Amino acid sequence: MQTTLILLAVLVVLIAGAVFYLMRKPKAKRVSTGKNYLAEEDYTGLAQVILENLGGAENIASFDHCVSRLRLTVKDAALVNEKPIKATGIAGLLRPEKTKIQLIIGKKVSLVADALKAIVG
Repeated sequence: MQTTLILLAVLVVLIAGAVFYLMRKPKAKRVSTGKNYLAEEDYTGLAQVILENLGGAENIASFDHCVSRLRLTVKDAALVNEKPIKATGIAGLLRPEKTKIQLIIGKKVSLVADALKAIVG
């Protein structure tokens, strides 16, 4: 009788441990380019990475900025590669529509926009 209770208790502990292990939230993997352009104040470098991963200057229909976001419209959404852009140190990337992209950069957004304008022309 005692051994049955001990085995039952061990079994309950093992099952509970397995359930907690399987239900834990996996850690998100982050892609890194190895360079935080904003921290290094390399706004031209950031603008180049953005441009390259949005399909080049010919794929950008328009762009402007507000206080913290760089808002872009692309012609072909299939040419957009989000991962390298997200790995540059920006706070986030949103796609409210298929061809519209918002990069959350922060208070240095005007410097990035100016660098992008200098490259695109």
